[in-house]
Amino acid sequence: MKLLIDRYSLPDPAEGKRAGEFSSPELQKLYDELLEQGSKSRIDALKAGALVEEMDIMDLRKAIGDTKNEDLRMVFRNLERGSIHHLGAFGRQLSRENVLYEARHMNQDEADSIMNSGSVQGSGRNRGSAPGGRWRN
Repeated sequence: MKLLIDRYSLPDPAEGKRAGEFSSPELQKLYDELLEQGSKSRIDALKAGALVEEMDIMDLRKAIGDTKNEDLRMVFRNLERGSIHHLGAFGRQLSRENVLYEARHMNQDEADSIMNSGSVQGSGRNRGSAPGGRWRN
């Protein structure tokens, strides 16, 4: 990312910041809340991680649509693919605990499809098979 920030003379929001420190008050508040939530229990940590990935997917999709720059679009697609894989991993861990994850930023059916999938590929499309259904607390 730093290479692209420098190449396109973009502002670096992380410059001068330590890990866990953000320029945006809204992002700082969210980080602090999720850190607190995730510190309560393993389940809460998994749910916090899933929420971060869900938000990342939606933010990246918006960024992909908002730019015509192919370098940025490629990076955003790769990051989206990574977040989809991460959301699937959180979903598999939650399902082992028989815990329902309720999507807050994406369609519940899509979140369930990603989280229930044994294999997720491509740019945001589930190509795997769902081994079960939604899991319950």
